[in-house]
Amino acid sequence: MSESNTELKSYGSIRTRSRFKKIQRGVLIQFDRFPDPVITVHGIPELVLSSVKATLASFFRVHNQKLALRRLPTELLCDIFEFLTVRERITVTHVCHAWRDMLLHAAPSVWSDFKYSSMKEGALSTLLARSASSDLRLEIHVRKDNWAEVVRCLDAHLWRCTELKLFIDQNLRNRAARAVTMALTRPAPRMRSFGLYDHLDTFNRERIPDIQLFGGQAPPLQLAKMHVHVEAWGQLFLPELREFLYCTTSDPDAGDIMTALRRVSGCRAIGIELDSWVHNDTYTDAAFTLPESVQDLVVISNKLRIDPVWLLRSLDISSIPHVHVAYNETASPESGDQALSLMLGAGPMRSVRINSSTHEDTLNVDLWDALDNPKLHRVVTSLPIGSIKTVPTMFSNITHLLIGELVMVLTTPLPTFPALVDLTLQTLAPQFQASDGQDSAFMLLRTRDCVLRCPTLQTLRVGSRLHEEATFLAPEMIRELVEWHLDFDGPRLSRLVIKGLTLIDNVPAEVSALLELVDAFEVEDGPSISMYAKLYCKMLLHVAPWTSKTVCDLASYVFDDTEAEGIAGQGIMQRSVTGVTGQSKGHARLRISK
Repeated sequence: MSESNTELKSYGSIRTRSRFKKIQRGVLIQFDRFPDPVITVHGIPELVLSSVKATLASFFRVHNQKLALRRLPTELLCDIFEFLTVRERITVTHVCHAWRDMLLHAAPSVWSDFKYSSMKEGALSTLLARSASSDLRLEIHVRKDNWAEVVRCLDAHLWRCTELKLFIDQNLRNRAARAVTMALTRPAPRMRSFGLYDHLDTFNRERIPDIQLFGGQAPPLQLAKMHVHVEAWGQLFLPELREFLYCTTSDPDAGDIMTALRRVSGCRAIGIELDSWVHNDTYTDAAFTLPESVQDLVVISNKLRIDPVWLLRSLDISSIPHVHVAYNETASPESGDQALSLMLGAGPMRSVRINSSTHEDTLNVDLWDALDNPKLHRVVTSLPIGSIKTVPTMFSNITHLLIGELVMVLTTPLPTFPALVDLTLQTLAPQFQASDGQDSAFMLLRTRDCVLRCPTLQTLRVGSRLHEEATFLAPEMIRELVEWHLDFDGPRLSRLVIKGLTLIDNVPAEVSALLELVDAFEVEDGPSISMYAKLYCKMLLHVAPWTSKTVCDLASYVFDDTEAEGIAGQGIMQRSVTGVTGQSKGHARLRISK
């Protein structure tokens, strides 16, 4: 019993130890029943062990009922269990009788959201029965071996589905295809989101003309994804739909796309996914008419041979606020160049953001018509790197540029930005500095091989998103970037802004050399901004261009009156403007200027 005593003491409470003493007494009583030593020695396994196990089980049952997890509300436990897969939820029912009773009898919502793919026959019916009358969020894969059960369940439960994704994974026979089609014609009064993924032309294969999805009774439907040939839609019209994604299948042409767009006249967001395409000269110059309600347009090219440019040329996108072109496979530089030119030509674009993409040798480009309150936003993702070098004057109207520190290295030689006045260089996140830091713009050699030509540049911002770990940067790295890799007119920049970074400032001479390149220096949202203020103000004494009248606008908490008067007495700043500005909406700002 000594080992059991040690194990039970790990529960650590006086109450637990007192309960264990009761167990000990109970076991001793069992021994007292057998005074004969021979019977006691040889009879323990058969006669006493069962009583000991029962006593221990009773103890553990009482202890488990006192755990904090047992006192959680049923609703909260249900929310936790919904993060598990169906198989994991079934496993949880074997943990304890309390969880089993709750999951099987008091938590129907746990069984109302799941993915049905490779389960045994009857599993779908059992799970739906456990969900009672809860709203259903289902993802169902239809195959040759389960289509009959899927049809039965759709007939019985489609009315309470709020989200349904239906994948037809195998080519079904005509009888099965017709049964699946007819099951989807039942009313769905709760349906908000529906996706039908049928690349095998199974849904309404017979092209029954009067087929109508959900019988026309799905009033709350807001999102539909139709990966099915438009000829199979029958009488489907969704004028109240708000978001719509159409994927071309079975080699459609432009006429099919126009037919699909006419069916969703009230959509705010439309996506067209180009999986396949038959070039038809009849529609080469056809103008696609988008619904007037469209605010967002997404064109996705899934294959190398499918070029989205032909569709963009046929659309009037000048008045659509948000347009996004996505290449999911590496496109040709010519296609990317044409897509980017169409985006730039859609409106007076003034601001651009260029970042590296998840695909190798590709970029993500965002364009806006204004820096503040933009009305037009254009996006091209997975754009080939060569696309932004083809036309030297492509970015002639851009005044604001945000670029990742890896992009300057990847895109050599860089395009020219003749109207650029504001450049933001976004640094790597701390967790990527070790793996990708060797390709950073701050590690470029002291040569003129990689130069960003921006003759009108006035402001350079070096910033980082806020991270749990600090992002460190040495001042000499910024200085060498400005001296060797930025080509601008004038002896100095007007402003240098450091945001969200920690400068390595243990060498004052390097900080002073950096300050010589700018007329104004700002630190925003950086750690220990008070320390920066005191340090940089003292450093200004060592920088010749700054020894004349210098003004510092500081947050009121940076200096107290004594410190401010002492620094003002050194001729570093004018006392009349200390502690006036710089604090708004929780952001701290240090500004030092001539």
